[in-house]
Amino acid sequence: MRTLKNTIHKILNWEYWNTNVIYFPIFFYWIYLSIKARSLGFFNASNPKIINGGFALESKKEIYDLIP
Repeated sequence: MRTLKNTIHKILNWEYWNTNVIYFPIFFYWIYLSIKARSLGFFNASNPKIINGGFALESKKEIYDLIP
């Protein structure tokens, strides 16, 4: 009974989900916005000093080093 309860809890709370499941719908929205803006990297202009505009694979330490 306890494992069933834990399983249901993990299914209903997104904190336990795999990151690929969480970001899957965002990928399609990013494609939509990229087509609309006619650029795959349109978000880079918002944070020009941060690698990839802070979208993915950025280092938190490098971002903190940019703060005066």
